[in-house]
Amino acid sequence: MRILMIAPPGAGKGTQGALIAAHFNIPHIATGELLRDHVARRTALGQAVQAYLDRGALVPDQIVLDMLREAMIAAKAAGGGFVLDGIPRNMEQARAALGRLWSDTKFMITNRAGVVRPGPGGISCFAGRAG
Repeated sequence: MRILMIAPPGAGKGTQGALIAAHFNIPHIATGELLRDHVARRTALGQAVQAYLDRGALVPDQIVLDMLREAMIAAKAAGGGFVLDGIPRNMEQARAALGRLWSDTKFMITNRAGVVRPGPGGISCFAGRAG
């Protein structure tokens, strides 16, 4: 099972993602946690992240995507399932995360589901087979 959590900031992606991951015993891959972990372990990526943080700059998409690629490869080795949370945050990340990154890690998207808020107070849901 591979789940992509997409919602505005503060909507509960992290909370719900962690609960879903625990329920299905799959990794919860959250970009914020990946950044903090790499910085704490002083990996090459973590040192690059720290340099941006020290300058008060945003971490470039490519660094975030490199960290994400590592986490997805580890998830695949552990059985393939994961809950992905905190990405994409912009269209470039969406194209990379759902395009090149998925093909690089040999994951396939077979189902999709989401919630969209089309107007004030209105919510519609969609689900179906991709492809």
